[in-house]
Amino acid sequence: DGKACVLPTTASPVACSEVDFAVTSEWDGGFVVRATVGPNARNSIIGWTWSGNVKIEDDVWGATKLPAIGKKFRAAVGGGDAFGMTLTAGATRTISSITVNNVACKNN
Repeated sequence: DGKACVLPTTASPVACSEVDFAVTSEWDGGFVVRATVGPNARNSIIGWTWSGNVKIEDDVWGATKLPAIGKKFRAAVGGGDAFGMTLTAGATRTISSITVNNVACKNN
């Protein structure tokens, strides 16, 4: 089990409660994240925004990377139960918002 990313704490719909991000490895200046997706959030567009200056270094695997909207990253998730990505960042790995099909799930 990896270290959990810091997620926003407000209530969310059922599909949103089934999206979870965890850091699976990290090094100076970067980390790998694995996102698990429950049945109600599959076949959706998952969006998320990182606090701070975070960049997807490699392509997203297990999902289709969509063009970012500002600082909001997006991926089209099929029927699989997980996807992942390699990121570069400073000290932060805090997620400030998550959306499923452009509906806000959690916000600070």
